[in-house]
Amino acid sequence: GTDAKKTENWKETLLTQLHLEEQILPTSASYQKDMNDVKQMLDSLGRMDIQNQGLGACLNQLALSGMQLYEQEAEQSDAVKLMTLHASKGLEFDYVFLIGVNYGLIPLLSGGMESEEEERRLFFVGMTRAKEYLELSYYTSPDGPRVMPGPGRFLRLLPERLVEAPEDFREQRRDRGSAQAHLQDIKKQIAAGKLHEKDKVSSVRELALYYGVNPNTIQKALSELEREGLMKSERTLGRFISIDDEKIKDIKKHLALETTYEYLNNIKEIGYSKDEILELIKEVTKDEQ
Repeated sequence: GTDAKKTENWKETLLTQLHLEEQILPTSASYQKDMNDVKQMLDSLGRMDIQNQGLGACLNQLALSGMQLYEQEAEQSDAVKLMTLHASKGLEFDYVFLIGVNYGLIPLLSGGMESEEEERRLFFVGMTRAKEYLELSYYTSPDGPRVMPGPGRFLRLLPERLVEAPEDFREQRRDRGSAQAHLQDIKKQIAAGKLHEKDKVSSVRELALYYGVNPNTIQKALSELEREGLMKSERTLGRFISIDDEKIKDIKKHLALETTYEYLNNIKEIGYSKDEILELIKEVTKDEQ
């Protein structure tokens, strides 16, 4: 019909404007298969609301949902497989390498808090694909302006006793952990209604003196709040809180989930089962009532 013809024309136009046919090497043996993969991706994009969401957000959504660009191929005993975290579900490998565990990649910077929960789950899915060896890496000098250098916050979810890493990583982890603690403290103040929309934030120097930490630690925490859209800078005027009711609801849920995950991990380490944990929660809440 007419819609199908429009979609086909849109695909052909994009293929031409982006020179995709030249980019995937017409002389390669896999050219036809690669072209089919590209067209399948364009089909998926054509069914999305690019005009309102933006092309970048739609591409991120496709990447996060694990769009399959190829069919399952026959097993190869001596080969490297490249795939998304989502596409790795149900598979196992002797050696697994997860790259780009930076804030801005894993997790994506543009995703909301609900999206980040899904990315956290996929991160653990990816790690559990390894049978013998797992290596996690991050960029120290990423190319993208929206990707933070150094270890991403998902790496802090790993117990330090289980991580083999050079000392410089442990120092960065402790430093980022300190920044994250102050970041969480500011978020708690927002969730509790102590900080409001358009409230001016104290200067880096004042906050550093208040918390008794290095100004760089505070700077990192405030920069991350800006990246999350909870704070904005106005030249010569300083930083201001930027929130609405929906953001406050998201912050509360996010903080509650992080606290719950930490509690569950700690209590499981001392041998409590799921049923015992639920029973304990019932007992404690009954006492509070």
